[in-house]
Amino acid sequence: MIFGRKHSRNFYLVFDLGTASISAALFSVDSARRLETKPHIEEVYRSGFDVSQGLSAHYLLRHTLRGMREILERSSKKIGVPPREILIGLSAPFYFSQTVKLRLDRPNARAPVTKEEGSALIKKAESEVTASTHVSARGSIRFFSQTPVRTHVNGYPVKNPIGTAGRRLEVLVRLEAISTLFELQLAQTIHRLGTAIPTRIVSVPYAQTRALGLALTMTGDLLLVDIGSEVTELSLIRDGALEKVISLPHGSGALVRAVAEALAVNFQDALFLLRRLSETALEAAIAARVTSLVRKFITSWRELVAGELKVCLQDGFAPTRIFITGGGSLLLQYKESFAEVSVVQPKSLQDFFENASAFGGPEDFTLACLVLLMQADSHLPALIDAYA
Repeated sequence: MIFGRKHSRNFYLVFDLGTASISAALFSVDSARRLETKPHIEEVYRSGFDVSQGLSAHYLLRHTLRGMREILERSSKKIGVPPREILIGLSAPFYFSQTVKLRLDRPNARAPVTKEEGSALIKKAESEVTASTHVSARGSIRFFSQTPVRTHVNGYPVKNPIGTAGRRLEVLVRLEAISTLFELQLAQTIHRLGTAIPTRIVSVPYAQTRALGLALTMTGDLLLVDIGSEVTELSLIRDGALEKVISLPHGSGALVRAVAEALAVNFQDALFLLRRLSETALEAAIAARVTSLVRKFITSWRELVAGELKVCLQDGFAPTRIFITGGGSLLLQYKESFAEVSVVQPKSLQDFFENASAFGGPEDFTLACLVLLMQADSHLPALIDAYA
């Protein structure tokens, strides 16, 4: 059926680069009415990693690039042609982000703020981040996103300061960057298809925030907790804008390994036990033992999260709504860490797709977000041109 309607559809591919697997979604839209058509998910692909012993940076990089190559080849064979565009979603540890607060005291308070002044502040933020010790140690980086989160003129909030007169300009800007070496490796992997495919990159927290903005009325402070295999990312969202992302090296994969070690079973058996525990399908004796192990581990995770949120609270961030997603959100004990929490998954966005049922559970929430972002936003940062 797909070949019969191939010429009336445009095909696109999005990647979610995670720490336990790579997942991707091939989708299509009506070629004549792209922005008015709901995306149709043609296929979801997965390429898993062996995380039973944890992950080294070298292993993660090698298997990420290998998984991308396999998915690119499979998706191109399915539709007979390369996709028209590709969007790559970067989660920790594939990108770096930092939120910087800057102030400019202007000599002429009556003169309107210019675009040049705004650009100079962004450049200053980039210079400060690049010069910091923990960033310079990463080698060469490229900023792919510079987003003003909040702007004040003379202490008063303004949406756009350009053209506004004032003595004091303050800007809170969120910067995102990628290693230039990793970016080049991504571009070379895609070029292996033999054709130049327009490719863009975005951070996973940004894509998730944009998608939540479609499905929810986001006012006040919101917290999104994305529990991956090796990393938990806390996204601080204020009035619909992503203000800050905190990455904690503590994910559900470490929990599985802890259970496997304590019970002297392999990784897959430990994962099976945890899934059965979530389904309340374990016999009482083994359930009690696994529950004890989980509670001990979750207590450590909860303390890390609480410590970060305490600092955020001191900075004025007080979330009124908390959302949880990622593979770890399937485990009841993670959800119990918060007094009131909502699990978000693809079905939360089903009204925006022709067939959202093609996705799985909360582990596919990011994929759904990336598809919607690619469908709606043609101004995402482009990957470097590695085809010249």
